Formats: sequence, C-alpha cells, structure tokens
Amino acid sequence: MKMKKKVLKLEVNSAILEFMVNGLAFTALDICNYVRDTNPQAKVRYNDLSRVVKRNVLNLAQTFAHQYNATLQLVDADGSPVLAYVYHRMDFDPENYLARDQKTLQTL
Repeated sequence: MKMKKKVLKLEVNSAILEFMVNGLAFTALDICNYVRDTNPQAKVRYNDLSRVVKRNVLNLAQTFAHQYNATLQLVDADGSPVLAYVYHRMDFDPENYLARDQKTLQTL
C-alpha cells in the first residue's frame, strides 16, 4: 500500500528534523532509507521522496532555526560517483560527509 502524500510529507519532515536536531549531514537517499527503516510497510519510491526533501529541507531549517545549507557533492552510488545534495550544518565541511556509499544507513 502506497503512503498517502500528506502522511509521506509528515514522515519525511519528521526524519529531516531528526537528522537536524542531531546535527547530522544527510542526502535525500539517507532520508528515504530512514523512512523505509522506520516504517517497513511503507512503499516509498526514492523519486517521490526526494522531491519532498528538496522542497522542504531548507524551509524546515529556517522555521526551526537550524543553520543548514545544501551543497552539491559527489557520492558513491553502487560504485559510480553521482552528484547529490548534501544537507549539512553551516559549520560542517561537506567534504567530510562520510556516508558516501549511499547504502541503507542505520536508523538513529
């Protein structure tokens, strides 16, 4: 069963805020994996979810006074380098983003 758009947006926003509160750098795929891990019944497609992340992440950062930025960065996707936005604290060097292998990450 596909997640309804409003529920998906709430889950995505909740995941984004969880990463921000913990001061973590992340990509849209990290958020997608987190949502999948915390809600295994969800049939979440990356393409649907990444649009929600891109639309909401910087607005959420402003709303909740988190100092976050987005930097286009090379990450490894199944052995091939691809460009992805890394969302990170302003005082964090995105070159230090370590989850570059874009595999499913552990939940927080």
